Amino acid sequence: MADKWGHINKFIKNPTPVAGKKRIDTEIKDNEKFSKNKLIAQVKRPIKEFDYQIDSFFNYVYRTIAMPNKIIDNPKSSKYFFFAALNFIVYLLLIFALGAFHSTQFNVESGLRMTVSGAIFSLISIFFTFLIQMVALNRTNNFYKVFVDSISYYTIYNLFVIFELIALYFSPDTVMLFYIIRFLIIMTIPFKLFVTYREMNDIKMDVFPLHITFIIIMVIFIFISKDIEWLNFFKFEPTK
Repeated sequence: MADKWGHINKFIKNPTPVAGKKRIDTEIKDNEKFSKNKLIAQVKRPIKEFDYQIDSFFNYVYRTIAMPNKIIDNPKSSKYFFFAALNFIVYLLLIFALGAFHSTQFNVESGLRMTVSGAIFSLISIFFTFLIQMVALNRTNNFYKVFVDSISYYTIYNLFVIFELIALYFSPDTVMLFYIIRFLIIMTIPFKLFVTYREMNDIKMDVFPLHITFIIIMVIFIFISKDIEWLNFFKFEPTK
């Protein structure tokens, strides 16, 4: 008989406090909530990475307009070199058109001069961006990555080239405005890259002096090439 009622007597002698029971229930609910949130996070993470996947040139162009920083944030952005090279070719075609249509008659020679000078200016700009960041920020970034990261911002530049082409015929007075914007875009791209590379490598330093160094180098190049027709990319010529 004692064994029959033993478990009841044990329960009466050692009852579980109400507060303790609530605490246990709360811990169980918290654990279930944590497990559920963890599961949701594990499901969402691949979706987020998939959203930023670039599998075509048009997708690349969209990303460079909507969120170019997402390409730069990718340590392996050099894998998009082919798309960046195509974007660079589009840039060269647009500046050829800009040079050729800058007069009342289509001038192939002017277009070729602007294409050659633009290509040289851009490659020198990218090279010194690569050199400065390699010395001061990250030696693991190769030239291909810096090229891709730089050209990712050229899509926005290309848009303003198109606007300038339209302005040549419909609003000649605003051509100078687009010219200035184009110049500022190219000259500020390295600063954006320096800031991103600093954050990626968790380096605490002021990148402004690096950008000043870049500007000084490019201004020297502009000064040296100002009288060389095939190098003076940013020599402004009023519409004729």
